[in-house]
Amino acid sequence: MRRMISSGMKLSLKGTQTEDRNRAPGLSLKRAKVEQKQVDYFKSLLTQWLDELLGRAGDTVVGLLASEGHPSDPLDEAVLEAEHSYMLRIRARESVLIKKIQASLQDIEDGVYGVCDDCGTDISINRLKARPVARRCIQCKTMQEKRERLLGTG
Repeated sequence: MRRMISSGMKLSLKGTQTEDRNRAPGLSLKRAKVEQKQVDYFKSLLTQWLDELLGRAGDTVVGLLASEGHPSDPLDEAVLEAEHSYMLRIRARESVLIKKIQASLQDIEDGVYGVCDDCGTDISINRLKARPVARRCIQCKTMQEKRERLLGTG
């Protein structure tokens, strides 16, 4: 749940209003102007991170295509297959991260970056520095992890 404003309007970080039915009472214009430097920092950080991950994904495809030859030794073939499997697992995890980065960049554009999806409160700057793609404040994330442990879905 994103912050809701009773009028159905969203305050962007630039201080202009745009429509958004999912925004709760939130950032004041004064506060948004103070935090613009931090938002710019996170946007730059996320963009660099995204570019790096996308570059690695391209390198992986090139690497896999370049190593299409099959070794004659079964042990060498097994090692090569294990290396490819490992590389593909890493890239699969990175593709999930890429989607999270893109969602965070979209949140920045929408003016809702740093707002907890569950309770609508601000996510602390320290948490965002540690995990720039965080979607929940630490309290809500802790509760989510407890639920996952109890239900065995984590």
